[in-house]
Amino acid sequence: MNDFFSRSRWIAFVAIAALSVSLPGCGKTPGSPTAGADPAVESPGMPLLEGAASTIGDAPIAAFGECSHFTQALHDYANDLFRYLVEKKGFRVFMLESAWAANDYLTEFIASDRPAIDGWMNFYLNAFVSARTEQTLLYIRDFNRKHPDDPIAIAGMQPEQPWTDFRELKAVLAKAGLELPADDRALIERTVFAGRTFENDIDVIGFHGRKAREKQRIMAEGDPAGLAAALDRVDEFLQAHQTDLSASVSPAAFKEAKLRVLGLRFYGLIVLPMRDFYALGAAPDPAQVEKLGHDGYHFGDLYRFEIIKTQRETRFPGKKIFIWMHSWHAAKASESINCTIAGQPPLGTISLGTRLFREYGRDYRVVASVVAAPASFVFPPGVETIDQGFQKVFGARAGYVDIQRPGPGLDSLPLGRMLPQYSHIDNEYGGGIVLKDQFDGVAYFPASDLTVKKK
Repeated sequence: MNDFFSRSRWIAFVAIAALSVSLPGCGKTPGSPTAGADPAVESPGMPLLEGAASTIGDAPIAAFGECSHFTQALHDYANDLFRYLVEKKGFRVFMLESAWAANDYLTEFIASDRPAIDGWMNFYLNAFVSARTEQTLLYIRDFNRKHPDDPIAIAGMQPEQPWTDFRELKAVLAKAGLELPADDRALIERTVFAGRTFENDIDVIGFHGRKAREKQRIMAEGDPAGLAAALDRVDEFLQAHQTDLSASVSPAAFKEAKLRVLGLRFYGLIVLPMRDFYALGAAPDPAQVEKLGHDGYHFGDLYRFEIIKTQRETRFPGKKIFIWMHSWHAAKASESINCTIAGQPPLGTISLGTRLFREYGRDYRVVASVVAAPASFVFPPGVETIDQGFQKVFGARAGYVDIQRPGPGLDSLPLGRMLPQYSHIDNEYGGGIVLKDQFDGVAYFPASDLTVKKK
């Protein structure tokens, strides 16, 4: 899985936002409403879209977990699946593993007549930038114009949006005639933003990225502790003025103001110290690596859960939500997933999907994905992986399996065994998952290009 440390997820999506890439052509996924499924290529499993819809049933929160970011077949499928769920199941929120300010910035684009988003907005699509995803934005635009009383919303759920959070926190307080305590505001401005003004979130992240590449320290020795204390005081300030904010603005404004502090906490106390740790040439021992991995994934997914839960109350009450994210984030019972590729979450780490399942039970359903390793990748003798097991059954055909009721001819699939899975973007395999423990269904694809070229 390409995530927080091995290609440093937040570094990865900075690169996606900053680079102009020539996206490959958009193929059609067998079984999709736009593909015109050919019965001659049907697999032993269920049709791809109908199968996932059956697994999801009436659940109001459905996730698609991609086994590897930047994989074209999965972009085709995720976008087709969302449209299918809109039309067949009444889903109305398209949520990505990206900064939750996507709801603000991309909604403005969807309401416009512009043919394409501005380059800096790719940050709010994160690893899901592709021609197919941009087509979905236009699909949402067209749908909303036809259904003004029942529109689709686009959303994110990540806390990495420091400039938006700081700006909006100050703005909502101003609406209630309040200001951040001056000393705490100044400390945040100095430690997180170096006393500078930025245009948007990607500018902040890019600024810190340049400092890290130049081996310049971002935060001074005592800054993390000072920032933590300042953010604690800001939280206390918000709590003390909850009644004022709720009455002057709205109860939702108070809840989202709390999320703004949470985002600043994650960026300033997890992301920036981690940048300094590696940029200054530290050679971490295994215990330090495990702690860094645990903290990044643990707090990242804890905060993602809080962001989703709050948005369900403030922005999307009663709306069915489709979430597209990496399989590890989407997985239930993530604490048993054993990751061994460098930089992945340590054994025992609790994912977003695990938290969603604990909170909502069967109202949360998750579909995973398997994409066969390319023929050019040679596994050592004796290695057995999930994708190999699916390839033996499905061959060159795509297909879908409902894990709880796999159907005839699928008994040999590795649904109940702990096995590793190949990661296309990392070009590695390692660790192990048990599909039936982590997911409700799985879509299989025999091959895929990448949406970006690996350097």
